[in-house]
Amino acid sequence: MPIQLIFILVFLTCSIARAAIPQPILDCLKKHNETVQEEIPIYAKGFSLYKNTKFSFIEIKRGFWLKGEMVTLLISPKPIDCSHVKILRSPFKKVLSLSTTFIPLFELGKNKDFLQGISGKNFINSSWAMEKINKGQMKDVGYPPNLEMVAHLAPDLILIYPLIDQEFSLEEKLKALKLNYLSFAEYLEPHPLGRAEWIKVFCTVLECGVNIQDEFTKIVRGYESAKSVAQKSRSKPKIMMGSFWGGDWHSPGGDSYLAKLVGDAGGDYIFATPKSAQTKVMDFEYVYSIFPTIDIWLPHASMRDLNSLEQEDSRYKMLKKFKLKIFNYDKIKSENGGIDFWENGVYRPDLILSDLVQIFHPELASERTLVWYRDLKW
Repeated sequence: MPIQLIFILVFLTCSIARAAIPQPILDCLKKHNETVQEEIPIYAKGFSLYKNTKFSFIEIKRGFWLKGEMVTLLISPKPIDCSHVKILRSPFKKVLSLSTTFIPLFELGKNKDFLQGISGKNFINSSWAMEKINKGQMKDVGYPPNLEMVAHLAPDLILIYPLIDQEFSLEEKLKALKLNYLSFAEYLEPHPLGRAEWIKVFCTVLECGVNIQDEFTKIVRGYESAKSVAQKSRSKPKIMMGSFWGGDWHSPGGDSYLAKLVGDAGGDYIFATPKSAQTKVMDFEYVYSIFPTIDIWLPHASMRDLNSLEQEDSRYKMLKKFKLKIFNYDKIKSENGGIDFWENGVYRPDLILSDLVQIFHPELASERTLVWYRDLKW
């Protein structure tokens, strides 16, 4: 292809991308005679950022906000009159998090003291957060959240998960209390680096005090480095993920972020097709018929050991006959059972991938200690 044509195509692509600024943002900029610089995510599909030195816009794409709607947020330290946007007045120095997933983000930089409330301390792995709770420097509003305690805490901002809103119908209750809230749905991102990239949204809102682009670049480089190691292997071990839940066997869908991690680590995920992000629910007879072909099983279950799994469901005993390597993701967990994989692991897919490469291809991996996975024996 002629170099001139390549240049034209690149120019047109960039022009189209920058022309797609949402109308509410364009209207607001025109009204106040302002401009913004667009920051296009590399892997994430759920948001776009538009910034200048005075304020920032965050467009949450359809499906990534509460009830699946699309929302445009305006983060500004000063009052500003704009229509059809959700305005949040920064800075936020008294934050309540209704999910433990957000805790590691407060440990990134200067905003540690901003986290003053959490929902459900029994789910927490972070020793830093538990210490603050034990010292009375952070409130546990319970799980489900006690709205009287939430109102008494009077946070500047509440971080919520769409799933917790669906379970407890929180949005309307928070509106009635006239409390600011921000919804994160990074778990819907199909790419592990897409999930991690939501740190850009978090730090746009809460001013982490670190160069977040540099931090994310390090994560990307680590991920690509681990992936390149896996590509050197000529073998692809067959991988099973999942465990019993409610009597049925649950495994991640073929288009889930866990399936992506297994694929990039050089594993052959047994349910890689069909491509669906939905959890695959199966009867045990079908799963049992597949186990003879499996090399490595990743239960991804909360357990003390394999014997404790047997106590939960006796059918696990039937898997003892197979020559499997078994690794679970709960190497780091608190006394209460809070699993770090769902805290720091969300934002460090590079380290998760390195763990998986070492498990799948020990002949290629360096002599490093696994971070989140532990080897289990019957």
